Amino acid sequence: MNWDIIFYLKNPCLALKVLAKWYKEGVLTPEFINGENKGVDWSTATDFVNGIIGVTSYANYLYWKPAQSAGDREGSNIMEMRKTIPDVVDKLVYGKPVAGPDGKKGLRMRNSLQGRFIVFGKQMEKDLDKQARILSILDYSSSTYEGYMLTRYGQEGVHFTT
Repeated sequence: MNWDIIFYLKNPCLALKVLAKWYKEGVLTPEFINGENKGVDWSTATDFVNGIIGVTSYANYLYWKPAQSAGDREGSNIMEMRKTIPDVVDKLVYGKPVAGPDGKKGLRMRNSLQGRFIVFGKQMEKDLDKQARILSILDYSSSTYEGYMLTRYGQEGVHFTT
């Protein structure tokens, strides 16, 4: 279970009431408290790829990505879903997070596409302009699909074709 939903709400009691309501309505699977991973590997949203639940945010983008070009590998969740309910794979909708009571939305994330972290060396401590430039490049390459594709594969039609 991703408990972030509870901690993002100002009132944890309200979160529990919402979860109880969803459970009673059948929106939550009775096993939701056990989490989505059921032994394939850490990143597999087992309940989702088996069609038990209809929404997930388990694991990073790379585990859900479709093949981007010839020879590219699909994400592991997509490959697992092809084994269980293959007709659903091409109908998946990649959406944005839902809004909470205050209109705020978001997910707990490290790096949204690559799942890596960045560390600056001591020599960067006083060069704030350089830090800002590097962070803007990392933000572009790690938080947008276009930035990820450009920095990972180059320009479409020049360095790769789909």
